[in-house]
Amino acid sequence: EEGHVQSSSYSKNNKFYAAAINRSVGYDIKVWDLKTTEEIFSKSLSGFGINGVVISEDGKYIAATLNNQIKVWDIETGAVKWSKLSGGFPNQFTVQSLALDPDSSLLAYGVKPINQGSNSNYVEIADINDGSVLYSIPMSSSSGFSEIEFSPTDKRVLVATYDGTIKIFDLFDVGEFSLFLEFNGHETSASGFSPAPSADFSKDGRFVVSTGNVPAVQNDFNNGITKIW
Repeated sequence: EEGHVQSSSYSKNNKFYAAAINRSVGYDIKVWDLKTTEEIFSKSLSGFGINGVVISEDGKYIAATLNNQIKVWDIETGAVKWSKLSGGFPNQFTVQSLALDPDSSLLAYGVKPINQGSNSNYVEIADINDGSVLYSIPMSSSSGFSEIEFSPTDKRVLVATYDGTIKIFDLFDVGEFSLFLEFNGHETSASGFSPAPSADFSKDGRFVVSTGNVPAVQNDFNNGITKIW
């Protein structure tokens, strides 16, 4: 494929692979069946910056963040299942990071104001079938989202932000949540550059592994650190 991969992901059972390919005239979003190597979905878009793609474990749906939009497609038909456009998010917001829960029924994403001084970032968790928002979690931070992941074993969601903070929230009944744990082990370097941590749960859900770049100078990424919590 011509162009370069802007974002990609595997389904949690490693049966499908999705990629957003950046071309000079726009983006292609594609999905492959890894067993047959068949391309089972392709959609061309123009005028969007794609921040992330995820695919459901059963290969039925693919979701993508497009600037201040989210779209979910039915892979078999190619039709948009639901979308949340600028009417759902204020135009001054961008949507960052994307995650599906283990049974591919919940979609989580971070919403960040373009105004860097604002502390009104939040995470929404929506029903994958119709986009209805089930949880809205305020972050009280102006930092963007570097990673969002669901626990493989518990009803929990992990949120990592560019300031090096990692938070884990317990999810209860619809709309109800609480902060379970918070880690602050990836501090901004003395030179002021963000660690931008990446983090995920272990397969048994007992541990969190995180990595973060702490460059001494800009674009020096040889001083990263990995931690297990």
